[in-house]
Amino acid sequence: METATVRYVKRLRPAAGKKRRQTAVVDLIGAVHVGERSYYSSLNKQFEQYAALLYELVAPKGVRPAKGAGAASNNPAGFLQNAMKTTLGLDHQLELIDYSRKNFVHADLSPAEMAKAMEKRGDTALTITLGVLADMIRQQNIAAAKAKQKGGNAPVQEVDLLTMLLDPNGPAKMKRMMAEQMADLGPGTGVGKTLDQLLIQDRNAAAMRVLQEQLKKGKRRLGVFYGAAPLPDFHRRMVAIGFRPKTVTWTCLLYTSDAADE
Repeated sequence: METATVRYVKRLRPAAGKKRRQTAVVDLIGAVHVGERSYYSSLNKQFEQYAALLYELVAPKGVRPAKGAGAASNNPAGFLQNAMKTTLGLDHQLELIDYSRKNFVHADLSPAEMAKAMEKRGDTALTITLGVLADMIRQQNIAAAKAKQKGGNAPVQEVDLLTMLLDPNGPAKMKRMMAEQMADLGPGTGVGKTLDQLLIQDRNAAAMRVLQEQLKKGKRRLGVFYGAAPLPDFHRRMVAIGFRPKTVTWTCLLYTSDAADE
């Protein structure tokens, strides 16, 4: 499984007293918050090229997490990410990404802002975590039922949450399940209406405000290190302010080999 870096470009108006137009370059870097260790090593090298690297982190404005700190469980996003990390047997980005670099710029909401929006919808960290896991397994069982109806020769096994958590090979199986389902999402976010508003729409708007601030400061090569799910919404917002996609590169996030089951 791989995540994309999509490069956007925009020709800017000449600065005062100059005839030559400048080009702004913005890379949207689709992050996944839990993944293989090698994935985060590749990202650390990539981040060196940007005048400013905008990063997501549900924390007070300007906070820079210490390398190896891990995600806090006292906010909805951190609770969910830690649960997925443990269940899938992966590493967390906060443990491996170096946020101490001078070009890193915080571009996200605070825990209080997220919690307030979540409260209005009647959700808690626990209901969201259980809901996401249940949705993954539900989709897997639907796929299994469809395969069975088609009379395929490959063995099809339905799964449930308890069986998956108790299975010694559960993390490897859930990695494949997650990769397959994310690959089938298509152009949408696939996270449902509540998570889409809470984790994507609100936070993307905050990140775009910081992006505009950095452009006004004269930064012409920017990276936006945000979740892969928000990329379709980011694309819409980037096009709306005059940027156009130019290239796409890929970074390996997750290995789903059957070797872990043997």
